[in-house]
Amino acid sequence: ALTDLNQAVQELAKFTLNAPFDGVIARVDVEVGSLVSPGLSVLQLVDVAPLRVTVDVDEIDIRRISVGMPALVSIDALSNVELPATIERIALVGTNAAGIISYPVEVALTAADPRVRPGMTSEAEVIVDSRDDVLVVPNQFVRLERRLNRAFVNLIQPDGTLREVEIELGLQGAQSS
Repeated sequence: ALTDLNQAVQELAKFTLNAPFDGVIARVDVEVGSLVSPGLSVLQLVDVAPLRVTVDVDEIDIRRISVGMPALVSIDALSNVELPATIERIALVGTNAAGIISYPVEVALTAADPRVRPGMTSEAEVIVDSRDDVLVVPNQFVRLERRLNRAFVNLIQPDGTLREVEIELGLQGAQSS
């Protein structure tokens, strides 16, 4: 009887699929009773712990990021929600799309949010540097004198007049300095 049990377990193992990681079955590609052949996709298994976003980073910006850097992920379906994340993997080889070279970067969410689903459209913002206790000024209010490498802002005086003051720029971004 023990031999029969061992044979039954071995036979069952031939018809059992074991996932290489914990995940969720997102799609089944075959019907019960269908014949399958090697190389044929049977199902799609999605690793959802943690959820990941793959973003393309331009070759000009790729040098500024590294694995472990913090990021913020926004999901199109969830307005005004930014989820904390971390850069998990950076491709060694870039892709060429219409002459523009970019590198796939995998960003892992560090906080679970039950509203987020695999496949949702998302965007990631990588924090390449930060400063504490500084004043952030929108770029539209900074006047640059590039020839002399100087920057100025206008300060409103108590009498309502403006006085131009030279400032020292620190971090600069697309929106603010």
